[in-house]
Amino acid sequence: MKHSALIIISLLVLILVSFNISSLIRKNRLLKEDLARLTQRALTTQQEKSRLTNLIKEGETQAEKEREVRLMLGYKKKGEKVVLVVPPSTISSSSVESTSSSPSLTTNLLSFWKQTWYNIRSLFHKL
Repeated sequence: MKHSALIIISLLVLILVSFNISSLIRKNRLLKEDLARLTQRALTTQQEKSRLTNLIKEGETQAEKEREVRLMLGYKKKGEKVVLVVPPSTISSSSVESTSSSPSLTTNLLSFWKQTWYNIRSLFHKL
C-alpha cells in the first residue's frame, strides 16, 4: 500500500514537472521567435537610418542647395537666362498671338506660380 501511494505521488509529481517543462519550452520558442523578429526589425531600421543619413548628407552639399534653389525659385547665374515653359494644353493657337489678352493663360500662369510658391514654402518648412 505504501509503495502504490508512493508510486502515485511520484507519477503526479512527474506529470506536474513535465507540464512545467513543456510550458517553459513553449515560452522559450516564443521568445526566440520574438528575438528573431526584433533583430530583423532593428536591422531594417538601421538600414533606413543609413539611407536617410545619406540623403541628408547629399542635400547638404552646396551644389545640391544651388540646384534646388535654381529649380524651385528660378534663380540664375550671371549670363544665364531663365525660360518659362508653359505646357501646350494651356496655350491654344489663337492665344499664342495675343497672350496679354487671354485671361485663361494669365490664370494658369498665376496658378502655376502660386503652386510653385507653396512648394517652396513646404520645402523650407521641412528644413
